[in-house]
Amino acid sequence: MPASRLLVVCALALGAGRAAAAPSRVALAVSGECPGTTAVRVALGTLLPATVVVTAAGPEDPVVSIEDRGGGWGVTVGGEARAIEDARRDCRDRAERAALLIAVALDPPRLEAAR
Repeated sequence: MPASRLLVVCALALGAGRAAAAPSRVALAVSGECPGTTAVRVALGTLLPATVVVTAAGPEDPVVSIEDRGGGWGVTVGGEARAIEDARRDCRDRAERAALLIAVALDPPRLEAAR
């Protein structure tokens, strides 16, 4: 399965069964250098423009974490975790992929049933 297709499948799986409304705030915790916090914040801002990304969680804020694991990275949203292999360490690509996974998990697409 191509990596881009796998990413979409993972994104949809993270978002399955969630409420279909983006939160007004989300707390972002990034450990490691790749991707960087700023790059993820910028990418998330494009996908969830009405959501404020903070680094200190409030009592009602969903918490999202990203972990640099060298030859791969991981993302956790609402207790659901995914690991992604990435030996290239393309930090910009990681930030964009992480933002997509997070956005779909927090604000999944609203699909209408076929008529």
